[in-house]
Amino acid sequence: MAATWMAQAGIKTLVVEKKLSHTKVGHADGLESRTLEILDSFGIGAAIWAEANRTIKVCLWDQFDGQIRRTDVATNHNQRLSRYQEATLGHGRVEQHFLGLLQSHRNIELKWDTTPISLKVDSVKPDDMSAYPVQPANRYKADVRKRCIIKSLGENIMIIPRERMIVRFYIQLSAAVATKLEENRNPSLLVGLLREIFHPYTFASTHIEWLTIYRVGRGICRTFSLHDRSFLAGDSLHTHSPKAGQGMNVGNRIRTILGGS
Repeated sequence: MAATWMAQAGIKTLVVEKKLSHTKVGHADGLESRTLEILDSFGIGAAIWAEANRTIKVCLWDQFDGQIRRTDVATNHNQRLSRYQEATLGHGRVEQHFLGLLQSHRNIELKWDTTPISLKVDSVKPDDMSAYPVQPANRYKADVRKRCIIKSLGENIMIIPRERMIVRFYIQLSAAVATKLEENRNPSLLVGLLREIFHPYTFASTHIEWLTIYRVGRGICRTFSLHDRSFLAGDSLHTHSPKAGQGMNVGNRIRTILGGS
Protein backbone atom coordinates (compact mmCIF):
# COMPACT_ATOMS: atom_id res chain seq x y z
CA MET A 1 0.00 0.00 0.00
CA ALA A 2 2.82 2.41 0.87
CA ALA A 3 4.57 1.64 -2.42
CA THR A 4 1.33 2.27 -4.30
CA TRP A 5 1.02 5.72 -2.73
CA MET A 6 4.64 6.43 -3.76
CA ALA A 7 3.81 5.31 -7.29
CA GLN A 8 0.80 7.61 -7.40
CA ALA A 9 2.95 10.53 -6.22
CA GLY A 10 5.74 9.77 -8.72
CA ILE A 11 8.35 9.30 -5.98
CA LYS A 12 11.27 7.02 -6.83
CA THR A 13 11.06 4.19 -4.29
CA LEU A 14 12.92 1.01 -3.39
CA VAL A 15 10.83 -1.61 -1.57
CA VAL A 16 12.65 -4.45 0.21
CA GLU A 17 10.75 -7.52 1.37
CA LYS A 18 12.23 -10.35 3.42
CA LYS A 19 9.79 -12.92 2.02
CA LEU A 20 10.84 -15.01 -0.97
CA SER A 21 7.79 -14.05 -3.03
CA HIS A 22 4.25 -12.76 -2.83
CA THR A 23 1.78 -14.24 -0.34
CA LYS A 24 0.24 -17.45 -1.65
CA VAL A 25 -2.03 -18.64 1.15
CA GLY A 26 -3.38 -17.38 4.45
CA HIS A 27 -3.25 -13.94 6.10
CA ALA A 28 -6.06 -11.38 6.26
CA ASP A 29 -8.87 -11.49 3.70
CA GLY A 30 -11.43 -8.87 4.75
CA LEU A 31 -11.94 -5.63 2.79
CA GLU A 32 -14.07 -2.78 4.16
CA SER A 33 -16.06 -0.51 1.84
CA ARG A 34 -13.77 2.49 2.46
CA THR A 35 -10.73 0.39 1.61
CA LEU A 36 -12.33 -0.61 -1.69
CA GLU A 37 -13.00 3.05 -2.45
CA ILE A 38 -9.29 3.84 -1.96
CA LEU A 39 -8.30 0.87 -4.11
CA ASP A 40 -10.72 2.14 -6.73
CA SER A 41 -8.92 5.49 -6.73
CA PHE A 42 -5.75 3.57 -7.60
CA GLY A 43 -7.51 1.89 -10.51
CA ILE A 44 -7.59 -1.64 -9.05
CA GLY A 45 -10.73 -1.50 -6.91
CA ALA A 46 -13.15 -2.65 -9.60
CA ALA A 47 -11.06 -5.72 -10.47
CA ILE A 48 -10.74 -6.69 -6.81
CA TRP A 49 -14.47 -6.08 -6.23
CA ALA A 50 -15.39 -8.28 -9.20
CA GLU A 51 -13.27 -11.15 -7.87
CA ALA A 52 -14.18 -10.85 -4.18
CA ASN A 53 -17.03 -12.47 -2.25
CA ARG A 54 -19.53 -9.86 -1.01
CA THR A 55 -20.79 -10.13 2.56
CA ILE A 56 -24.42 -9.17 2.02
CA LYS A 57 -26.14 -10.56 5.13
CA VAL A 58 -25.13 -11.91 8.53
CA CYS A 59 -26.92 -14.72 10.40
CA LEU A 60 -27.18 -14.94 14.18
CA TRP A 61 -27.53 -18.35 15.87
CA ASP A 62 -28.12 -19.12 19.51
CA GLN A 63 -28.53 -22.18 21.73
CA PHE A 64 -31.93 -23.36 22.96
CA ASP A 65 -32.57 -26.58 24.90
CA GLY A 66 -29.25 -28.10 23.86
CA GLN A 67 -29.71 -27.21 20.19
CA ILE A 68 -28.74 -24.24 18.07
CA ARG A 69 -31.25 -22.27 16.03
CA ARG A 70 -30.99 -19.29 13.75
CA THR A 71 -32.52 -16.30 15.51
CA ASP A 72 -31.98 -13.46 13.08
CA VAL A 73 -30.76 -12.50 9.61
CA ALA A 74 -29.49 -8.95 9.31
CA THR A 75 -28.27 -6.83 6.40
CA ASN A 76 -24.52 -6.34 6.56
CA HIS A 77 -24.40 -3.22 4.43
CA ASN A 78 -25.88 0.28 4.39
CA GLN A 79 -26.12 1.25 0.73
CA ARG A 80 -26.31 4.92 1.62
CA LEU A 81 -22.76 4.92 2.99
CA SER A 82 -20.79 3.53 0.05
CA ARG A 83 -21.17 2.09 -3.42
CA TYR A 84 -19.14 -0.86 -2.11
CA GLN A 85 -19.76 -3.22 0.78
CA GLU A 86 -17.71 -5.49 2.97
CA ALA A 87 -16.07 -8.26 0.91
CA THR A 88 -13.49 -10.99 1.29
CA LEU A 89 -10.64 -11.94 -1.02
CA GLY A 90 -7.45 -13.89 -0.29
CA HIS A 91 -4.53 -11.70 0.79
CA GLY A 92 -2.35 -13.12 -1.97
CA ARG A 93 -4.84 -12.17 -4.68
CA VAL A 94 -5.11 -8.61 -3.38
CA GLU A 95 -1.32 -8.47 -3.31
CA GLN A 96 -1.19 -9.61 -6.92
CA HIS A 97 -3.35 -6.65 -7.96
CA PHE A 98 -0.98 -4.32 -6.11
CA LEU A 99 2.07 -5.91 -7.77
CA GLY A 100 0.51 -5.61 -11.20
CA LEU A 101 -0.01 -1.90 -10.58
CA LEU A 102 3.53 -1.38 -9.27
CA GLN A 103 5.08 -3.13 -12.27
CA SER A 104 3.58 -0.48 -14.53
CA HIS A 105 5.46 2.29 -12.66
CA ARG A 106 9.14 2.62 -13.50
CA ASN A 107 9.84 4.66 -10.37
CA ILE A 108 9.16 1.64 -8.11
CA GLU A 109 11.72 -1.14 -7.58
CA LEU A 110 10.85 -4.21 -5.51
CA LYS A 111 13.42 -6.67 -4.15
CA TRP A 112 12.24 -9.95 -2.63
CA ASP A 113 14.19 -12.03 -0.11
CA THR A 114 15.99 -8.90 1.04
CA THR A 115 16.67 -7.59 4.54
CA PRO A 116 17.97 -4.09 5.35
CA ILE A 117 20.99 -4.28 7.62
CA SER A 118 22.15 -0.64 7.85
CA LEU A 119 21.28 2.88 6.76
CA LYS A 120 23.76 5.63 5.95
CA VAL A 121 22.59 9.25 5.74
CA ASP A 122 24.71 12.08 4.38
CA SER A 123 24.11 14.79 6.99
CA VAL A 124 25.15 17.51 4.51
CA LYS A 125 22.39 16.74 1.96
CA PRO A 126 19.18 15.79 3.83
CA ASP A 127 17.42 18.99 2.68
CA ASP A 128 18.58 18.75 -0.94
CA MET A 129 15.60 17.32 -2.83
CA SER A 130 17.73 16.64 -5.93
CA ALA A 131 20.23 14.50 -4.00
CA TYR A 132 20.07 10.96 -2.64
CA PRO A 133 21.46 11.34 0.89
CA VAL A 134 20.10 8.00 2.12
CA GLN A 135 22.04 4.86 1.24
CA PRO A 136 20.63 1.56 2.57
CA ALA A 137 22.70 -1.60 2.79
CA ASN A 138 20.67 -4.72 2.14
CA ARG A 139 21.27 -8.42 2.53
CA TYR A 140 19.49 -10.89 0.30
CA LYS A 141 19.81 -14.57 -0.49
CA ALA A 142 20.13 -15.35 -4.17
CA ASP A 143 17.91 -18.19 -5.28
CA VAL A 144 20.28 -19.39 -7.95
CA ARG A 145 18.22 -21.47 -10.34
CA LYS A 146 19.72 -20.21 -13.60
CA ARG A 147 23.08 -21.03 -15.12
CA CYS A 148 25.20 -17.87 -14.97
CA ILE A 149 28.48 -16.74 -16.51
CA ILE A 150 30.10 -13.77 -14.77
CA LYS A 151 33.08 -11.78 -16.03
CA SER A 152 34.59 -9.80 -13.19
CA LEU A 153 37.68 -7.74 -12.49
CA GLY A 154 38.72 -10.53 -10.13
CA GLU A 155 38.27 -13.78 -12.07
CA ASN A 156 35.72 -15.32 -14.42
CA ILE A 157 33.18 -17.71 -13.00
CA MET A 158 30.39 -20.02 -14.13
CA ILE A 159 27.51 -20.86 -11.77
CA ILE A 160 25.51 -24.07 -12.24
CA PRO A 161 22.42 -24.83 -10.11
CA ARG A 162 22.23 -28.37 -8.77
CA GLU A 163 19.84 -30.64 -6.91
CA ARG A 164 18.83 -29.98 -3.27
CA MET A 165 19.23 -26.23 -3.85
CA ILE A 166 23.03 -26.56 -3.93
CA VAL A 167 25.13 -24.61 -6.43
CA ARG A 168 28.36 -25.43 -8.23
CA PHE A 169 30.93 -22.71 -8.95
CA TYR A 170 33.54 -23.05 -11.69
CA ILE A 171 36.21 -20.44 -10.97
CA GLN A 172 39.02 -19.54 -13.33
CA LEU A 173 42.08 -19.38 -11.06
CA SER A 174 45.43 -17.76 -11.58
CA ALA A 175 48.48 -20.04 -11.29
CA ALA A 176 49.45 -18.41 -7.99
CA VAL A 177 46.03 -18.93 -6.40
CA ALA A 178 45.82 -22.52 -7.70
CA THR A 179 49.21 -23.35 -6.19
CA LYS A 180 48.19 -21.80 -2.87
CA LEU A 181 45.00 -23.86 -2.81
CA GLU A 182 46.85 -27.06 -3.63
CA GLU A 183 49.15 -26.45 -0.66
CA ASN A 184 46.26 -25.60 1.66
CA ARG A 185 42.77 -26.82 0.78
CA ASN A 186 41.18 -24.12 2.90
CA PRO A 187 37.64 -23.30 1.66
CA SER A 188 37.92 -19.77 3.06
CA LEU A 189 40.41 -18.96 0.30
CA LEU A 190 37.78 -19.71 -2.33
CA VAL A 191 35.07 -17.88 -0.39
CA GLY A 192 37.30 -14.81 -0.26
CA LEU A 193 37.86 -15.05 -4.01
CA LEU A 194 34.12 -15.40 -4.65
CA ARG A 195 33.48 -12.26 -2.61
CA GLU A 196 35.95 -10.36 -4.78
CA ILE A 197 34.26 -11.62 -7.94
CA PHE A 198 30.74 -10.76 -6.71
CA HIS A 199 31.65 -7.27 -5.50
CA PRO A 200 29.73 -5.00 -4.91
CA TYR A 201 27.33 -7.85 -4.07
CA THR A 202 28.02 -9.91 -0.96
CA PHE A 203 28.52 -13.66 -0.71
CA ALA A 204 28.27 -16.08 2.20
CA SER A 205 27.93 -19.84 2.52
CA THR A 206 27.06 -22.05 5.48
CA HIS A 207 28.35 -25.26 3.92
CA ILE A 208 30.85 -26.25 1.22
CA GLU A 209 30.28 -29.81 0.12
CA TRP A 210 33.34 -30.36 -2.08
CA LEU A 211 36.15 -28.53 -3.81
CA THR A 212 38.93 -29.50 -6.16
CA ILE A 213 41.43 -27.95 -8.55
CA TYR A 214 41.62 -29.02 -12.16
CA ARG A 215 44.63 -28.24 -14.31
CA VAL A 216 44.20 -28.56 -18.05
CA GLY A 217 45.94 -31.66 -19.33
CA ARG A 218 45.82 -33.54 -22.62
CA GLY A 219 47.19 -36.94 -23.53
CA ILE A 220 46.51 -39.95 -25.74
CA CYS A 221 47.73 -43.55 -25.69
CA ARG A 222 49.35 -44.78 -28.93
CA THR A 223 48.11 -48.37 -28.44
CA PHE A 224 44.41 -49.10 -28.03
CA SER A 225 44.58 -52.85 -27.46
CA LEU A 226 46.86 -55.79 -26.74
CA HIS A 227 46.45 -58.83 -29.06
CA ASP A 228 42.84 -57.77 -29.49
CA ARG A 229 42.15 -59.31 -26.08
CA SER A 230 42.57 -56.36 -23.75
CA PHE A 231 41.27 -52.93 -24.70
CA LEU A 232 41.72 -49.44 -23.33
CA ALA A 233 38.91 -46.87 -23.27
CA GLY A 234 37.96 -43.68 -21.55
CA ASP A 235 40.46 -41.78 -19.40
CA SER A 236 42.95 -44.64 -19.51
CA LEU A 237 43.17 -44.05 -23.27
CA HIS A 238 42.96 -40.30 -23.58
CA THR A 239 42.48 -37.16 -21.50
CA HIS A 240 41.26 -33.79 -22.66
CA SER A 241 39.86 -30.55 -21.32
CA PRO A 242 36.47 -31.15 -19.65
CA LYS A 243 33.53 -30.09 -21.77
CA ALA A 244 29.90 -30.91 -21.03
CA GLY A 245 30.75 -34.16 -19.28
CA GLN A 246 32.09 -35.83 -22.41
CA GLY A 247 32.98 -39.21 -21.02
CA MET A 248 30.03 -40.05 -18.82
CA ASN A 249 27.65 -38.47 -21.32
CA VAL A 250 28.88 -40.57 -24.24
CA GLY A 251 29.49 -43.79 -22.31
CA ASN A 252 33.26 -43.99 -22.62
CA ARG A 253 34.17 -43.99 -18.93
CA ILE A 254 35.02 -47.71 -18.85
CA ARG A 255 38.73 -47.79 -18.19
CA THR A 256 39.64 -51.32 -19.25
CA ILE A 257 37.69 -54.00 -21.10
CA LEU A 258 38.87 -57.62 -20.94
CA GLY A 259 37.89 -59.37 -24.17
CA GLY A 260 37.08 -63.07 -24.57
CA SER A 261 36.12 -65.52 -27.25
